[in-house]
Amino acid sequence: MIRNKCELVCLLFLAILTFHTSYVWGHDLPSKDMSDYITPYDYKVVELAESIGMKPFLSYPLENARIAYYWVSENIRYQYDNQTWGKENGDYWQLPSTTLKLQTGDCEDQAILLASLLRALRLPRENVRVAVSYTRHHAWCEIKIPLPIYGLENIAANSLELLKNKKVTVSTGESSVSREIGGSLIDEIKAAGLNHNNGWIPIDTTFKIVGLDGSLLPIPFSWWLTYGYNVYKLFGYTFVPEGTFQDKARTWTITKEIRPNENITFEIPCFEEEKIIGVAKALGVWKERTLVSTGGFDRLAGYDGPFYIKAGEKLKVEWVADRPITVYVLNELDFKRWIDYYRLTCGGPTSWRTYKYDNKGSLEYLVEYPDNYYVIIYVLHTILGGYPARIYSWIIKHSWQETACNIQVSVSDPQGESLISYSITQRDVEKRFEFTARKTGIYRIMFKNLGVVVLEPVLLYVRLEAFQPPLSAEFFSVNENLAADEQRYVNTIAKSLTGGMEPVWDNSLNWAILFTSIVIALLTTLILLRKRSHHSWSKSLNGNTQALYFRLNFLNCLEHSFL
Repeated sequence: MIRNKCELVCLLFLAILTFHTSYVWGHDLPSKDMSDYITPYDYKVVELAESIGMKPFLSYPLENARIAYYWVSENIRYQYDNQTWGKENGDYWQLPSTTLKLQTGDCEDQAILLASLLRALRLPRENVRVAVSYTRHHAWCEIKIPLPIYGLENIAANSLELLKNKKVTVSTGESSVSREIGGSLIDEIKAAGLNHNNGWIPIDTTFKIVGLDGSLLPIPFSWWLTYGYNVYKLFGYTFVPEGTFQDKARTWTITKEIRPNENITFEIPCFEEEKIIGVAKALGVWKERTLVSTGGFDRLAGYDGPFYIKAGEKLKVEWVADRPITVYVLNELDFKRWIDYYRLTCGGPTSWRTYKYDNKGSLEYLVEYPDNYYVIIYVLHTILGGYPARIYSWIIKHSWQETACNIQVSVSDPQGESLISYSITQRDVEKRFEFTARKTGIYRIMFKNLGVVVLEPVLLYVRLEAFQPPLSAEFFSVNENLAADEQRYVNTIAKSLTGGMEPVWDNSLNWAILFTSIVIALLTTLILLRKRSHHSWSKSLNGNTQALYFRLNFLNCLEHSFL
């Protein structure tokens, strides 16, 4: 019985462990900063960008933004976190790779994926971000492009007419809302034009129009670019960004000691045309040697030296005495003056580089000019004598900074071809370098201590930063292919909303239809007038009856001609 209970407990434990493992699988980042979840360099995101994007990416930013928007909206199904992870409370963020694997995600998961995908398609970091409304519990993606954008406004305006005086159902993933779209509202949206947030335009993949057949149709990309936040207003929503997140600037900083024949290596994923700027400096290392180490003596006055010290080097004194003494550091000229003065008066130095009065302490002097230096002990006394101080410990040290080194810096591309190679031979000298990625892939940056000049460790400081130049405004223009693709998509919406009976026409075609209708009406009127004169039975009618009959007949024919 006990054995069975133990087995049951073990099984329950394994079940709980299995469930917990599956739960945390999609949430491997402990960070609560949404910026950490925007991962454009994730290989799954890069792979998707390569498969759907127009190349070269830098030449088609607007086209690729449209492609990415429709791909996420059409391929990622909205699903609550509690449906995915089995938790009733809390909001859990998925990495883009997780969302791609599950093909599901809620609003922030889709916004994070879209932002990552847009960045992988080479939109600069400064042009893409995730916006969050905490009060409305909603997240969406924003892009910043040179405004205004011409070429899609007619498509957007004409396609809005599809909604005029119709009851339209829009799905946000979390809920569906049906709303009667009046003509006055359409006119108001058109008149208001683009509503942006300091140049930032929303592109929300969770908002979809519900077709007559129940299909979910993404809001046309042209609507977002033409009307921005007014698209939300069209369906009765208002969203204001209360927090924004961009993928973090890519920087790498390290300060590490490298032993001879060891190296520091960075493997950095780069997009084509991305620039890496680097700074490297071998930090100076202070070394020291003991010049004097003694103690246990009595002294009224005395000195140690000379010690030849170079500029930039240090002289340091440490002592312990039974009572306060004065310790001086003198150069050659100071020392000669003191010797002559002391012989006459037994007084202390009259000039010095530095000094300190204490029974226990240390004194350090950074040498400005190379010279012979002396360290003086002096206890106040007269020519008749005095009471000497007992020196328990007396240490003098010389320290200097090692300046020589031999660090080899090399950069190689994904195929192993060398891009940069140079040496750092002096410490505390900052070396700058940069390179531009010629293709997408992993670039290897290595700093190696060759250990030829100095067979000692070198303390190296390295900082690297990725930089993508801003895109030119000319690349954000709408070309014929983009406009044609968008026109085909809004025609698809037209068929879905009207059962396939009502295409989206240009204004020129609307005027042609109106003109044709007027011509037909006029021709019908002429035919009726001719027939009126040939009806023999009409003579039997009096004038009033005949005129009334003619008016009724004319109106009836005219009505049928329009129908």
